[in-house]
Amino acid sequence: MKDDEIKVKIAEVAKREFLELGYVDASMRNISGKAGLTTGSLYNRFRDKAELFEYIVGDSVNGVFEKFENFNASYSIKENAKIQSEEEQYNTSAMKFIIDTMFDNYDSFDLIINKGTGSPYENFIDKLIDVATKNTLNYIYSIKQEIKNPQIIADITHLLNVALFDAITEIFRKHYTKEQAIDYMRSIYFFYDAGWSKLLEKNF
Repeated sequence: MKDDEIKVKIAEVAKREFLELGYVDASMRNISGKAGLTTGSLYNRFRDKAELFEYIVGDSVNGVFEKFENFNASYSIKENAKIQSEEEQYNTSAMKFIIDTMFDNYDSFDLIINKGTGSPYENFIDKLIDVATKNTLNYIYSIKQEIKNPQIIADITHLLNVALFDAITEIFRKHYTKEQAIDYMRSIYFFYDAGWSKLLEKNF
């Protein structure tokens, strides 16, 4: 068996181990045994559990982050608001974008959200929150001529994005189907859209 094929087999076994036991309790010894390898043979290919976890989820999860970062940099809430149909607004929103890209990489996000505590990716959702918060604040400052209490608006923006991504991770915690996730996120979107519209009328 070629080395690449062995790595694929290791990854399949390791994914099952991580999903069953979680990152912290998963064992390199168990993984090597279930893959039909010696422990030494496994460590020759992956120096530790973190590198093995990275091999399984890294490309897809980091790809989602890059796409989300680029999307948020170019996405304009103001331009989106000009679209007449609420459904069209949702279909071009950052919320729909992140759900679609996460579902395209479902297994990786299932791992990091439900079993990734202690792994190199346990704070990955926080990185997405930071991107969303930064871009939301950039938009607010672009439409508000004066902000009297920048700390308050920064804290509110961060809090709302934390709540939003907690709602998103619930999709994976409860193992929604894609259809269920779409219905769920559409409701979340309209709730946030109405809330932000009222907030942005205020003078902070």
